[in-house]
Amino acid sequence: SDSPFAIEAKSGNVTVLSPSLLDYDDGKKEYTLTVVAMDRGDPQLSSEAKVVVSLLDVNDNPPIITNAEQPITKLLRENAKTNRVVATVTASDKDSGSNKEIKFSISGGNGERKFEINSTSGDVSLVQSLDYETTKSYELTVLA
Repeated sequence: SDSPFAIEAKSGNVTVLSPSLLDYDDGKKEYTLTVVAMDRGDPQLSSEAKVVVSLLDVNDNPPIITNAEQPITKLLRENAKTNRVVATVTASDKDSGSNKEIKFSISGGNGERKFEINSTSGDVSLVQSLDYETTKSYELTVLA
């Protein structure tokens, strides 16, 4: 059968054949197993029971930043207004429920604290004035 479960004949213990066969995010979320118990009498008698196995999601998928291989490039004038969104980073996660929630942070390139990121929306804002003569460019690293 295609079941990812095995039932031990003598004890009736239900075990998972391989954890890789169970993936909440890509597969079935619930399995119904029919367990049949038979005696060795004559006539042979049996009864059956249904066992329902429900899977719970685990945080097994990392968030993926959209187009992470291509940097987001923005040109800003040194007199650009502060407290305005200058870029937005987006990401997705194949997990479910709270495991799917993504938090963004700037992990590099922001030593002067010129930029902030909204941890839930991914909006990057300029929060301090820029000075071209001091720093000509910024390269921020964002984590999701």
